[in-house]
Amino acid sequence: MEAWKTMIAETLKKIEVGQPRTFAGLSVYPLTGDLGEASSYTVLDDALRAGTARVTETSRSGSVPELKFHNEGDRPVLVVDGEELAGAKQNRIVNLTILVPGKSEIVIPVSCVEAGRWASVSDRFDATPQFMYARARSGKAMHVSAAMRMSGSRASNQGAVWDDIGQKQRELRSTSPTARMTDTFEQNRASLEDYVRNLPLVDNQAGAVFALAGKVSSVELFDSPATLTKMWPKLVRSWALDALPLANRPHDVQPVDAARTLLADVAGATVTEHEALGLGTDLRFDGSGLSGGALVHDDRLLHLCVFRDEQQGSPGNGDDWTSWRSSRMARASRRRGA
Repeated sequence: MEAWKTMIAETLKKIEVGQPRTFAGLSVYPLTGDLGEASSYTVLDDALRAGTARVTETSRSGSVPELKFHNEGDRPVLVVDGEELAGAKQNRIVNLTILVPGKSEIVIPVSCVEAGRWASVSDRFDATPQFMYARARSGKAMHVSAAMRMSGSRASNQGAVWDDIGQKQRELRSTSPTARMTDTFEQNRASLEDYVRNLPLVDNQAGAVFALAGKVSSVELFDSPATLTKMWPKLVRSWALDALPLANRPHDVQPVDAARTLLADVAGATVTEHEALGLGTDLRFDGSGLSGGALVHDDRLLHLCVFRDEQQGSPGNGDDWTSWRSSRMARASRRRGA
């Protein structure tokens, strides 16, 4: 594991942390640096738009925690933790970052973000213009890490995902006949676009540290500015949804050193290694107040997303995990009509 820690630390050493840009409760510290030539892959939105990739249910009957990814192109496709897919029997989000090989079909782990629908509206999925919002994405990352450590699966705590979406809808007074996460984004779209306009990228930016109401919360880093440019509006909207209730609260913007401290904590954290579903190696951060993951391929850090654990429960023992897993399976079965 020391080799992976060294790789992460060496990558982060190449990163410069810029002065924060702040808008309505959300601060962004740009991460810039020369990370070398970008890897040759296609991002999910581009592959779906070009028709070189398709995402479908695993079968006619479907499976809540799984989807099938068909990559019909020659290049790998990068599917990023938290990206949302809409359509088929119910909307889902991706549980962790995956590099799908060219000319391949693989089953990918997902979480449902539309608890009230299990009826097909299309034969395939489309990408939406947002990631799962940051608070729920953080909790999902922690549960996925626990599942990987304890059972080797990449399952989320589905019940917790649904509960969090319900809480967010109550918090923002949004409505949805199927408890669909996308409805909350759509009903707040005008406000979210204000964040996108007011928090632009800087030159050569490949990542960012995010802070809500002055509290440094997460780091997200890609292997090239080109990839971040394509992901940026989605990422900002995901953080903005959590920032909306904080927009009018007074707070101090933390100095750049606060962002540097988070990077140092990530560089020094313990990581566990797991064989990736597609290409590369999965690394998981699970402990020391951090949760999240990274994907490495060809000795290159393709994507890193790490959260500080804030007011989230964590699996402390096997009994805790068993109860969470039982809850997830029971609720998933109800969605299948079992």
